[in-house]
Amino acid sequence: MVGHEVFISQMKDQIRIFQKQNRRIMTYFLSISEQAILQNMVPKNICVVFDGGYENAERKIACFIPEGYEGFSDCVCLHATYNSKFKTLTHSDLLGCLMHSGIERSVIGDLIVQEDDLYIFCKEKISKYIIDNCAQIGKCTVHFEVCLDYEITKSNKKEIRIMCSSLRLDSVVAQLSHCSRSEALKKIHAGFVKVNDVVLEQNLQLCNNDFVSIRKTGRFQFKEVVSTTKKGRLVLNFDQYI
Repeated sequence: MVGHEVFISQMKDQIRIFQKQNRRIMTYFLSISEQAILQNMVPKNICVVFDGGYENAERKIACFIPEGYEGFSDCVCLHATYNSKFKTLTHSDLLGCLMHSGIERSVIGDLIVQEDDLYIFCKEKISKYIIDNCAQIGKCTVHFEVCLDYEITKSNKKEIRIMCSSLRLDSVVAQLSHCSRSEALKKIHAGFVKVNDVVLEQNLQLCNNDFVSIRKTGRFQFKEVVSTTKKGRLVLNFDQYI
């Protein structure tokens, strides 16, 4: 797939190592599109299990499992509480704190803000660093601890609808970002827009279930064309990640 060449090469190496050494191998956290690519690459005689720490997780570790091996994931859940009456934290606040602490996105899974509870799913090797270095998010003081008993109940996305003249990327980005199509094109050409986790610098037509990430705007998944107005404009249904 275009834009995923490096990832595909890395996964081919992992498959070869597993076939040669027959030992447990765990990847970094993979996006939904990367998980789909890997599933299509893996031979049928190789067992690969995906784990993101909870049901319906988006970002997951791929675990290559030798026959008879149990216990496969190094995904850890970190938990902290804060008082949302004074400040409401968002997914972006939590991600920003981690990135500013010098942590690579690849070792971080899903981030959940659930009322007064904050959850970080991460690789075990980075958990202590997060506990020691992520004590301030915005103006909120927090203390993360390893959590073994947790329940994720809140969805991290909401449904939105927009109207566009077409499924062209610039038209969709303009509506999602509340800007003109010329400004949307500037964002695309500047590399500020990703489709299925790949930076694109040219226009294209979106397909159902494509992910669109726009810098300083957010992340969305295109679900379907709901209807067409009398003037021929398309009503589009998206999931917006919050």
